[in-house]
Amino acid sequence: MPNSRGEAPATGRSTYIRFIFPPWIEYNLLTDVCKTNYTTPEFTPGFCGNAKECCVASPSSSTASPVASVVSALSGSFNPSHVNPYTSTSTFTEDCDIRLASDDPLMVELHLSGGVLFQDYIGIYFSLTVDPRFKIRVGSGILKSMVVSVVNCDPTPYDSWPASSDYPVMCGVYEGFLIHVTAPECFDDIEVSECGVTANTALDENNLPKNVLNAADTAWSPAIRMGKGWNDHLRFDFRTNTRITKVKVVLKSNSKKPSKVSIQVSNSDVSWTTVVTAEFPENGEIIISPAQETRYVRLVMDEYEEDGTNELAAAIRQVTWVGCFVPKVSSNLSCKEDTTKISTELRQYRHVAYDAFNEIFYFCDVNPKDYGLKCYGNIAGSNNFIEVPGSVTSIAGYSAAKGRMFFIDSNGNLISSIDGKSMTSHLGMTSTDITDMNPATVIPGLGANMASVNIEDYMVDFQGIQFKGKQIISWSPCCTQP
Repeated sequence: MPNSRGEAPATGRSTYIRFIFPPWIEYNLLTDVCKTNYTTPEFTPGFCGNAKECCVASPSSSTASPVASVVSALSGSFNPSHVNPYTSTSTFTEDCDIRLASDDPLMVELHLSGGVLFQDYIGIYFSLTVDPRFKIRVGSGILKSMVVSVVNCDPTPYDSWPASSDYPVMCGVYEGFLIHVTAPECFDDIEVSECGVTANTALDENNLPKNVLNAADTAWSPAIRMGKGWNDHLRFDFRTNTRITKVKVVLKSNSKKPSKVSIQVSNSDVSWTTVVTAEFPENGEIIISPAQETRYVRLVMDEYEEDGTNELAAAIRQVTWVGCFVPKVSSNLSCKEDTTKISTELRQYRHVAYDAFNEIFYFCDVNPKDYGLKCYGNIAGSNNFIEVPGSVTSIAGYSAAKGRMFFIDSNGNLISSIDGKSMTSHLGMTSTDITDMNPATVIPGLGANMASVNIEDYMVDFQGIQFKGKQIISWSPCCTQP
């Protein structure tokens, strides 16, 4: 009896099924599992005469079926286009012989080393690894995916088929089965390093932004300011592209409570986009919908509940961002410089000094637009104000011996002036080289009950600056005349 074209010859030529996967699905030879009912047949030695007759191999021990097809199963669910003769996966006891088709992990081959007879019905039960190379965007939902298979074999030549002696040849058509891959939204707590959280201001060294990263009884508190437009905020650097879906904020008791907040995102740390503006919720959880992918995010306190005393500081005890890193690993990129202005630090926050020889009162305060320091001078006893050059970043102090005020410029160099306009450079010198330096005095943002500072005829407090009892400057916002 002539052999069927798909059956194994007595020499035991192999048949294999090639599986071709989409880029987000792989069969991992180390971790995935494949079981089959296929067993290697015992071959009967014999003689093939004129290539039209041959001693046939005994069929495998798999369940016989008149269907000449290979059935693939994924997670126990068979391709519905074929008849399923199995009632459970207990039939699948043999390990599959699966090999990479090439260096490309998107193609593997299931080798059936004893060949396949037309009367064989072979079942395969296997697992697949989904998205090991992070090809699918998190939160994209259900992705319809096609796995394609084709049978290749070394058939017994019959009636001039196959025409070529090159083996193997394709012994069937390409078939595919559909897999629904789910890419759900992510809701993990995101790890942020201490260097990755900064703020526009901080009350003092005990109320720094990094305090919001733990559950201890500490907090971040911004400097207390009068008026609106200061937009106190925390800035987080995830140091990699990160998908955020929610933020959880815990306030410290007996603190000034935000009434309205917003969330801003940026990948440059320069240009920011507001994605959420909301009333501050009672439970402190703010949903970000749609989810955002960003490296940087800011939590902005747009408005606070009324505090008529100006003595109560806001206090954020803990902030937890929810989502995941995309890709799903943290980054080792370096954090940027911490630009938080600590209100008790002289060169970072509001401070004053008096030039007694030239009778000019100098003061610097935070600019609410960029939180850099802007400095001015007032000619004592007048309404004349001097805008100190923008290259000045802080006041160092006054030297009576030299009869001039010393400043620090944007390059960290010591400079000085007798009129607040023309500057003299002192390259190579530092403040310690001026032996009679009377350093500037910091005016912290500690609230209306903080102590006032008196210098000659000037008095400086939480409200602003007075000259001989008359208010000449208000700190709300920096630095307006009454």
